[in-house]
Amino acid sequence: MASNIATQQISDADLDSVSGGLGDSLTNVAADVTGLASLNGPVAKVVNNVAPSIDVNASGVSGLIGNA
Repeated sequence: MASNIATQQISDADLDSVSGGLGDSLTNVAADVTGLASLNGPVAKVVNNVAPSIDVNASGVSGLIGNA
């Protein structure tokens, strides 16, 4: 079920502290994932499988921000 996807909120301030293109990319990916999550069927299953990777990447970004 796409409605059970865990999400990670990244604030504008966090995005601003990540250099240029990476912040823009994260913003675009978040919009794409939100759009996919509203679909049903096979795409929803793909989104469920992708979600753990997004969580890991979001944690990595938090680490980068903390170490900047």
